[in-house]
Amino acid sequence: MYFGSAIAQMGTWMRMIVLVAWAYDVTKSAAFVGQITFATLCPVLILGIAGGVLADRVDRRKLLMVLLGAQAGICILLALVVRADSPSRLAILALSFALGLCTAVQQPVYTAILPNLVGPDELPTVISLQSVMTNSSRIVGPALAGVMFAALGASWVLLLSAASLALSVLAVIRVRLPARTSVSHDSVRESLATTFRVARDDRVVRRALVTITIFSSFSLLFVNQMPVVASQNLGVAPKSTAYAVFYAAFGVGAVIGSLGCGTVLARYSPTAVVRWGLVTFGAALTWLGLARTPLVGTVAALFVGVTYMAMTTSLTTAFQVRLDDSNRGKLTAIWMMGYAGCVALSNIALGPVVDAVDMPPVLISGAIVAVLLAGYANLRDVAPVAVVAVPAPVGTA
Repeated sequence: MYFGSAIAQMGTWMRMIVLVAWAYDVTKSAAFVGQITFATLCPVLILGIAGGVLADRVDRRKLLMVLLGAQAGICILLALVVRADSPSRLAILALSFALGLCTAVQQPVYTAILPNLVGPDELPTVISLQSVMTNSSRIVGPALAGVMFAALGASWVLLLSAASLALSVLAVIRVRLPARTSVSHDSVRESLATTFRVARDDRVVRRALVTITIFSSFSLLFVNQMPVVASQNLGVAPKSTAYAVFYAAFGVGAVIGSLGCGTVLARYSPTAVVRWGLVTFGAALTWLGLARTPLVGTVAALFVGVTYMAMTTSLTTAFQVRLDDSNRGKLTAIWMMGYAGCVALSNIALGPVVDAVDMPPVLISGAIVAVLLAGYANLRDVAPVAVVAVPAPVGTA
């Protein structure tokens, strides 16, 4: 499961990076980049809860195989569209939306599978290791995509992304999962009512959800607007090796932040790491917003990656240790709605703002929000909550 997911995520990062870089290279429009991001991520807002319900009720392994195979097919169609002499923007947005629909269901399904493969005492290490894998893919995928994009064009990168997803299906086919520790037998309505009650009444869960929602809405625009940051701030063309290096630096930083959560930062409470992470992330994002040379911008991107991933990994750990297996899929879906869904909304809302005022003021505004949010992100558990079914940590990032 781990290596199959690594292959799939590498291909997914390749597709995401090359598609927005191609879009900005062709149109020079941050608004269109924002539209692609919105089309890809907004299905989380539409189907997030539905994916969580499915994750808690059906054969997760079989559903995961179907979703990965569908994404491979859609990537092939996307490669054909961008290869055309006059690519249709509408077709690109429609196919991006279709990929988003699959991802919206896949994320809570995959997240709900991994805790069944390890013991509860191993959860913090698993979350860190999973984050390391995701961000290692963020390095390898963009670096490979940048070289292939410059040499061969976007369509070949998208075809390789499709191949990686097909390989991940073969990996999942070979997996046999242990029996689930608990399964939801309530009606969908009762199950959802319990889920939202946990989100409301559990102080740690509630504050984690609010924190990730506000953070994603105002501070994470840069993740999907990296070609705009590189072009406007640093004078780096999206279709260049220099851009691949710039984005890979962010990925390297994210890997360092992930590893730190499982090693040197493990001795500190998640609350401390989250709060200091928000403050240092704000400082790093301000640095990136003020950078004007490729070297300074690349170093700043490295530190943005470190602080961003250290904070979000610790926040995920604090959130996931509170979840019961019968509700994990649905609560994870709510988390993804606040995380990826709000990134989609910020891109569609702030993309035109970037076109009007340029990227630096938007980056610095996001940095200020992150610093202010540190005052709210106190995740210390002040009292037990009855609706949390298990004290032992289960769940994954």
